[in-house]
Amino acid sequence: MSKKEALLEEAAMTVAGLQKVHVCGIIVLFLLVVLIFALLQMKTLTWGLLLLSNIILFMYLIKLTAMTNGTDRSADKKDDESSNQSDGYSPFRRRNTDLT
Repeated sequence: MSKKEALLEEAAMTVAGLQKVHVCGIIVLFLLVVLIFALLQMKTLTWGLLLLSNIILFMYLIKLTAMTNGTDRSADKKDDESSNQSDGYSPFRRRNTDLT
């Protein structure tokens, strides 16, 4: 994660009223609850919480990937457009395929 993205993420957490200490505490508490349920042999509840955590983490990964791709693609498009304009190449230009 770049510094800009880290600052945006930290700003979003601050707006929500969370700090990094709170997030770490929530994660530790969640793992403790899952561990207690596992020790009490509550399989359905334990697997449900583990599945829920995997889904939430996967959604967060998708969000970060989409944010990263969104910013990178716009920068790449600008670079591609500037390089394509300099040599006159256009990917949408019709090529001469007439064989006669």
